[in-house]
Amino acid sequence: MKRVLVIRAAGALGAEICSALDAVDAVEVVTASRAKADTAVDVASAESIYLAVQQIDVVVVAAPQRDPVVQRVCAERAIPCVDVSPHGQLLRQVQNELQGITVPSVLMCGFFPGLSGILAAHVVQELEFVDEVSVALLQSANAKVGPTGVKDMLRKISEPVSTREGGLPGFRYKKQMRFGNQKRTVRRIHYDEQEFLTERLGVSEIGYYTAWSSPALTAVIAEMKRLGVLALLARSSLQIAPKHNPRKPQNASLMVEAKSLAASEGETGTRTIRVEACSDYGATALVTACVVRYMVNHQADLAGVLLPMDFMRLEDMAWAFGKDRMSLWQ
Repeated sequence: MKRVLVIRAAGALGAEICSALDAVDAVEVVTASRAKADTAVDVASAESIYLAVQQIDVVVVAAPQRDPVVQRVCAERAIPCVDVSPHGQLLRQVQNELQGITVPSVLMCGFFPGLSGILAAHVVQELEFVDEVSVALLQSANAKVGPTGVKDMLRKISEPVSTREGGLPGFRYKKQMRFGNQKRTVRRIHYDEQEFLTERLGVSEIGYYTAWSSPALTAVIAEMKRLGVLALLARSSLQIAPKHNPRKPQNASLMVEAKSLAASEGETGTRTIRVEACSDYGATALVTACVVRYMVNHQADLAGVLLPMDFMRLEDMAWAFGKDRMSLWQ
């Protein structure tokens, strides 16, 4: 039995991760947070983390960090670590400080980013001379999201977008993509995973897009971005959490499309793959549990600072897709 410590287990995402980990064989979940839990922990305090990781086999970080204190302690104690943070700055800092560690330290582990990178790698390998990859998240207007997740998305939407032609204002450029039987208009955003996918896949243009299930909500957010309101909210101390109706669905869709510069005879030159999930946080929890499950079974083969796509292929995600909360469409 492997003991997995989930830091910030009391949060909206942490609770989902604990629930998903409960379904993993030979795993015992230990919860940790500032509030009442099995273990009290402060992610800014190395001493607190040292005490929390006693007799722990894997650490999952569902708490935001400005400084990778948890990763440092885990590396020193030779404990594998999985972090759901979407921030490239944190990943770069861990890479710079912990290069050459002998245990795995995984970051950007979730639905978007995380599974998005695995899907992109899969569709790219099916084509030659891939010229462009588009990664799009269709979010639910009824999503149960905590303040940290809201602020993260507002910041990304507010930032300018880098393309091979130059810079663009965030959330202004529109693109139509097909999600199942419906065409939806999504808007391009800055997303930190883009930089790391470009390094790994060698594709010159990787674009990230998002929209909400309600076109009216997407339009309101676009107008707030144009007026500069989103940037102010992202920098503010306000704790923003959208209203969630538990009696209504909060489905999320993730679509990846790759286009080839030179299609072979009989091929269209385009490959797409789509994942439907019961919720964004639910999907992130399943991906995290699947990564922990893989690490427990293959720990001897893993080391260093990693993204999920560095060691997991699409077929390795079969456990997550075998649940009724997430499905794959190719």
